[in-house]
Order: sequence, then structure tokens, then C-alpha cells
Amino acid sequence: MSVLLSVSFLGLLLLPVNSLSDDNMTKTCAKCDCNQIVINCANHGLNRYPNFSLYETVRTINFSHNNLEYIPDAYLLPDQLLILDLAFNKINRSENHSLSELKSLQQLNLSNNNFHTVLDGRKLPESVIHFDLSWNKINSFGRYPFVNSRRLQVLDLHQNLLSYNKTVFQQNVFNNLQNLTDLNIGQNGYHTTEPVYPDEVFKHLKSLRTLVIDGFLTTTFGKVFSEMKNLQALSINNLMVGNLGIETITENYFENLSQITSLDISLTGYRQINTSGSEVYLKSIESGAIAKLTKLRSLDISFNSLLGFCGLRNITQDLPNTDIKVLKANQIHCPYGFSTILFVDDIKPLKDTNLTELYLDGNRLEMTEDLAPTYLPKTLRILSLMGNRLRLDKYKTDGIWTLTGINSLYLSSQDQTQSHRVHSGWFVCNDFTDTIQCLSDRKSNKHSCKFQKGNVGRSAQELQEPYQSDEFGLIADTYPFDYVNFVDYVKPPRTGDIQSHSHLTAVDIHPYPPLNCAYFDHLISFVNTIPPNTKRIFYESSNLGDQIIPYWMSNDTLEYISLRGNNFQYFLGPVCNVTKVKRLDLSENMCLNIYAHFFIGFINLEDLFIQGNLLGDAMKTFENGELFEKQLQLKNLNISSNRITTLPNNFFAHVLNIKTLDISHNLLTDWNVTISHLWQLNVLDLSYNQITFLSDKAMKKLDKITSQNIKINMMHNPFECSCDSLSFLLWYKKNRKRMGSYSNVTCKNSKRELIYVNDVLLSLQKKCSSKVGLMIGAGLFLFVVLGMIFGAIVYRYRIRLKYSFHMFKRQYFGGYEPLHAIQNYEFDAFISYADQDRQFVINRLIELENKKGKRLCIHHRDFIPGNEIAENIINGIHHSRMTICVITREFLKSTRCNYEFNIARTEGICSRERENIIIVILMEDIPFKELPIRIMEVIGQETYLSFAEYLNDDDTFLDLLATAIEN
Repeated sequence: MSVLLSVSFLGLLLLPVNSLSDDNMTKTCAKCDCNQIVINCANHGLNRYPNFSLYETVRTINFSHNNLEYIPDAYLLPDQLLILDLAFNKINRSENHSLSELKSLQQLNLSNNNFHTVLDGRKLPESVIHFDLSWNKINSFGRYPFVNSRRLQVLDLHQNLLSYNKTVFQQNVFNNLQNLTDLNIGQNGYHTTEPVYPDEVFKHLKSLRTLVIDGFLTTTFGKVFSEMKNLQALSINNLMVGNLGIETITENYFENLSQITSLDISLTGYRQINTSGSEVYLKSIESGAIAKLTKLRSLDISFNSLLGFCGLRNITQDLPNTDIKVLKANQIHCPYGFSTILFVDDIKPLKDTNLTELYLDGNRLEMTEDLAPTYLPKTLRILSLMGNRLRLDKYKTDGIWTLTGINSLYLSSQDQTQSHRVHSGWFVCNDFTDTIQCLSDRKSNKHSCKFQKGNVGRSAQELQEPYQSDEFGLIADTYPFDYVNFVDYVKPPRTGDIQSHSHLTAVDIHPYPPLNCAYFDHLISFVNTIPPNTKRIFYESSNLGDQIIPYWMSNDTLEYISLRGNNFQYFLGPVCNVTKVKRLDLSENMCLNIYAHFFIGFINLEDLFIQGNLLGDAMKTFENGELFEKQLQLKNLNISSNRITTLPNNFFAHVLNIKTLDISHNLLTDWNVTISHLWQLNVLDLSYNQITFLSDKAMKKLDKITSQNIKINMMHNPFECSCDSLSFLLWYKKNRKRMGSYSNVTCKNSKRELIYVNDVLLSLQKKCSSKVGLMIGAGLFLFVVLGMIFGAIVYRYRIRLKYSFHMFKRQYFGGYEPLHAIQNYEFDAFISYADQDRQFVINRLIELENKKGKRLCIHHRDFIPGNEIAENIINGIHHSRMTICVITREFLKSTRCNYEFNIARTEGICSRERENIIIVILMEDIPFKELPIRIMEVIGQETYLSFAEYLNDDDTFLDLLATAIEN
């Protein structure tokens, strides 16, 4: 079945069949949605079938929700068709040979039609594996119901008129269904008078794994069912019909079903309770009945509203004899009436099971007996108590710390009515007498109802005697007046408190308060006790409020906390011991204020939802983003619907790893927040705000977002169509790939009419163009041109300008005096050379000092540490009589050497009356055509030496060089 659905889904992704060349085929599909794999004709008002036989690639055809009255013949359909959906029509017959020639058909849906008998099996192909005839008017199987159905695996006949008797269920009706795995014949027996399960009918279903069948007061599962070794899941529908409905399941009811692993006896499709009493409800299951199901792993008794916790007790007593893993007992009390109590004896046997999931939703549960949770097995992973009346100030959770296996705890919708389960939300259950009797029966047990505060001063004899007072007296005694104030706060008991509970030891007690939290003062904090390994807690829509005060979480194991839909008006905090929480939902609480340190403990938070509150004014105060200062791992943040008018510039300063940012449904009129540092941001949602257009500053901020894949959603804002907004609309169009849905963006003109931006933009540009705009454009052009000219001049004379700047600084701030006037130089020569030629300077040129007495300025030796390099160069050249340039190919490549050469030329021109102070030493045989012009100008004045000519005559070379320096 999953393969067929996958084929259907794949078809939706392919191109339309319109590409087919045949015009007739295109006309045939004119009234339907067609592509190469799927043809969808649902809800098209058809009363006859189009001819789709030429659509050879089509595998799925949907004719549901039309006015068709017969099954089509195979010649109208593609030969390779796999799925045919004819549901919700008026079909009551077939035509000719019908579908028998479709050799590939696997799934046929004829539900919600007008069949009175099962379709003649001779008109079906043998290939069908899934056949749905539910919600028809079938009252018999006909003559040849499944004659060609040897491959059938799933058969759905529920909600028909098949009476459970031997006349309808004839001996060989399922004879050919030896490969059937799933059979649903539930909701059929409303008109049955003397119900039976004919054994000879079911004996052929050797492969059956799942069976849905109606349950009756007088029927039993015969020995044939014990031979159905593959049967694993059984669902029994209680029809609640007078003289037929099951009020009590007897001890031997499941005697022949010991092989099943899943049993569903829930009252599906919960309906309004009939006050006349004509409907029969399941009230009890005898002790020993469930014990017969030794392989049972899943049990669902939900919505049997008269069963109650008293009826639950017999079931839990039997469960240790099974392999139970999942128990669902949702709404086994009527949704309205007095609150209920879960007693120890109701769940005590569960401690001897390996139960992993327990659901007790919608049972009016308000409190539990002392330490009742300690009797739940430590294998429990999921505990759901939703839709009850558990209030933080009314119920006791003593013992919850022992549930070491709990992974997920569901406590949502406390104190909420269950009106969605019944037709009338005003109906009050008529179960008062039964409730009183149940309480009385359980109170008579000496192990139950040991309310310490309520029993003070009463004798042991009084405690053990059944209560014989009036009905209201019993309720008053069971719920003492001051019981709700019995515990000031929740804390585990001392060792002495558990001596009477043999299943508990001191090892089960955890320290109080936790020792691993250092955020706030113990005197003002409140400990929230949770099971020690719980990862997920859901406490939604339970009218909790009005503050989240400083909290300790008793165990640092939580990963997901949801307090959605409550009434917290102030998020004070901080909440401590929550370092592993990755997902936090505080949405829809109508909160007015939040403190900067509230999230300080959530250091590994990845998803934060605080939408649907009133935090707009509070968020204005976090100018440096301190609200999310510790949320360095945050990836998804939703602050929509908070009446935000503006946010501080650095509000998102610390959420560096954010990927999705939802600020929709607020009151923003512009965007003034810096987010250019959010490199991983993929989605920014600003839809449904009050933005008429963005300012230039806002557009620049959004342009700085570096991510190329970011999507910015600004749909459903009241954009203006005006000259003021023109630059914004043009910007929006320019960035339409980021914005998405550009063709659907609208704006309002002066008449407040909505117009598509794409349609109005051109006319708006013409309207807003003027001479002022041209003048501004010309002015900008002139400014740019002058700027380019000025920049070119600066670049051309950059060396001289820098030299002049240093000279100016020395003249006015350093006591400047022209050296050439007094002929008093600190150095005889400044040596300019590339780093690769340092050895030549150290080994050869240094001889000018040693032998000729000349003082040289060598930059790696004589530059002053701490000064800028440019300043050292200028000072060195200025205080030297000459500048010697050691010309090599490396010198020509060096930026520093070229700078030194240009400074030396500028020094000679500007400070020494155009004197040539450069001596060139040609170290390599470099062709003159490869030398820069500025060097050739110096060589042209014959102030150069070729080192190659004096390679073996150092003395002559040094004499010539010394002479050049002196002259």
C-alpha cells in the first residue's frame, strides 16, 4: 500500500499530459487535472466516465466525489492502472465485464456508495490487494463475492448492514482469502437479532493479522480463533445497542485469543451519552479476563465512560500476567462531574509489569493518593495525564521522583472541558451514584484513602469501617476541607516517611534542593520536582499563571518544555538547572513583561517560541541584546504577535547562529535592527506588520545581509504607491529573488485602492520624475567626475604629497632646518636594497665604513624601532648626503625599494634645489629597455656604477663609490 501511495505522490511532481500530441487526449482531460502519472477528476460533477485508455503512463485515477452510478468498463481506462478511487459517488452496479481486464490494478476504493451486495468477484482482476467497500448499504455477500481475490490482503467492509449470523456469513464466503492480512467488518451488527461468530467462516483466514469486529453480549470467540496463529491485533466495537451491547466482559471472553498482542476495546467515535439509558456501555471487565492474553503488548480501553477507575482495577491486576507495554485508559470517566482520585490499589499491580506508555487523559483526575506514582514501573517512558484537573496548588506529586524511566510527560489541557468529544458541551454526566459507590468500595479497603491530615484524631476501627453516611457526607470525608493546603511546597520525604512503603528505600530519595545550581538565592526560589530522566514536558492550555518565578528544576535532563497557551503575565525567572533544554515554547500566554535574566539558564537553547504575547514594550529596553545574551546556540526564534513597534539596534547582537527569525504579525513601521552579523540567517519574516515603505537606512541594513540564500517575507504589509515609497518599491523589485511572491505584492494608492506593484511601478516612475531629479542626478554625476579627477591627481603625486606631509610636520613640530644649507649630515649615504641582497651590503658595502670612513644608514641596523617605516625612510634619506640604490631584479619588484627611490628623488628636487643625490649600482646585467624610466633618468646623468666591471677589484670599486659620495 505504501508503494502505491509513493507512486501517486511521484506523479504530482511530473509535467502535465498537455505535452501529449493527440488533441483528442487533451480534450478528454479538459475537465480533470492530469499529468503523466495521476489523473484527478474528484469534485468535477461527472455523471459519465471520460475515455482515458490512451493515457498509457497513468497509474492513478481519482473519480471520487462525483455523481457516477456505475463502475466503468476496463476499455475506458489505461491497461497499467494501479489505483482507482471511486469513493463518494452513487454507484450501485457494474457494467459488462467491468474491471476484470485491468491485470495490474492493485487498489480499488468503492467506499461511500450505494452497494447492497459485495461486488461480483468475477468483475474484479486477480491483481487487487486492497479493496475498500466501507460505508455502503451492503447486507449480503452475494453469490461470487471474492472468487478472483486470492491476492487480496486488505478488505474493509466496516459501517455496512451485515448481520452477524450464519445466513449472511456463509461457510465459504472467505474461502479464497487465504492471503488476507487485514479485515475490518466492524460497525455492521446494529440490526443483528441473534449474533454469532461462525467458526467455519473464519477458519480459512490463515494469514489474518488484524481483525476489527463487532462485539456482542452473547457472542464468544470459538476455538477456530485459537488456530489463527498470525492474528495479532484485535479491535472490538461495542455497538451499545440494547440487548446486544457489552456491559461486562467475562473472565473467559478471550480464552481462545491468547496469541494476540494488541487489543482495542475503546469506544471509538465517542458520542453523546444517552440519558434515556437505552444505550449499553461497558462497565466492568472481570478479573482474569485480560490475564488470558499472555502475549498482550498494547491495550486500549479508552472512552468507555462508565468503566471508571474502579473498572480499571481489575485490568491492572491482570496485566502482570501479560507482556504489556502500552496502556490507554483515556476518558474512562464521563467528562463532567465530580473530580476523581487515583488510588494506590488502582495502579499498584503495574509495578510488576514492563509498561512503557501509560495514557490516563480526560478522567477528571484532581489528585492521587499519597505516593501513588511510586507504584508505576521504572520502565515507563511516556506518561500522559492530559485533560484532567491537576492543578499545581491542589494535587500531590509525592513519589514522582522515583519514575526514573519517564522520557515524556504530558500534562496539557488541565481544567478544560471535554466538550469536543460530545455533541453538547452543556451535558452533565449522570454518574453521581456510581461515583459514590466506587469511592465507598475503595475506601473500605484498608490500604486506600490514607489521607494523613484528614484522618487525624480518628481511631483505627473508624478508618477500617465502610462509610455508611449519606452521599454528600462521603464526598466531604473523602476530600477534607483543608486538604488542598496540606503541603506548602513539594519535596521528597525523609527516610522515616517511607518506612510503611516496602517498595521504597532511602536510595529512591534525592537531595533537596539540587546542589548544581548557582544562579539565584535559595530563599526566594521554588523547586519544581520532575522525574529524574525526563526529557520532554508538555503543560499547555491549563490556565497556569500568573508568574514564572525563580525556579530550580530538580533534574537537569529536560530537552523540550512547552507551557504554551497558559496565563503567565510575567516571565520573572530565572529558571535554573535547564542547561540541556533545546526547545522552549512560551507562546500564547498574553505575557506583559520579561526580565533580562529569564533565559540565563537555557544556555543550549536552539528553538524558542514566545509568540502570541504582549512583550512589545518590554523588548524596547534590551538595547544591547541582553535578553538572549546566553543563547549562543539559538537557531529558530519566533517573537511574532507581540505588538512590537520597534526593536533596539543591537537586539540580536548575541544570537550569532540564528537561522529563522519570525517577527510577523507585529506593528513595525520600519527596520532599524542590525542583522548583518547573522551569517547563517535563512529566513526573516516581517509579514503582517505596518510597513508602508522602508527608509534608506533600513534598506542598507538589509542589503548588508551576506547570506545569498536568505528569504525575506514582507507580504501583507500596507505598502504605499507614492513618490515617497518609489525607491523602496524599486529596491523590492531588485531583491525579488530574496523576497519571493513578487507578482502578488500590492500597494495602496492615494484613493486607498490595492494595486499590484508590478503593474504600477512604471507609471509611478514617470510620475515621480522631474527637473529636480535631473538636477540632483547631474549634481551627483559632476561630484563623481570631480572626485575621480581629484583621486587621479592624488594618486599621481602620492609620493610627493606624503614627503611634503612629513616635511611639514618636521618643520613646524620638530625644529626643522634645511640640511643642505649647513652641510651637516648624520650619514654619508643611505643604502636602498632588496632583502635578497642583504649579504652584498653586509659583506661589501660595509667596507665603506671600515676602509673609507663613511657613515652608512642601513635600514635593518639604523632604523628607529617604534617609528613608522615610511617615517624612518624619509628621516634616513633626509639625514644622508647621498642615497645608494643597489639595482637588481629583486629591487625592481620590491614596493619598499621603489618607495625609497622615489623619496630620494623627491628629496633632491624639493629640499636640495633639484640636486641629484642618487648613486645607482647595477648589480646584474639588466637590459636598459627593462629598466623603469625614472632609473634610466638617473643613469643618463652618469651617476651609476656597474659592479660587473669591478667584480675582482674591490679597492677600485670602493674608491669610485667614496668619490661619488664626496662629490
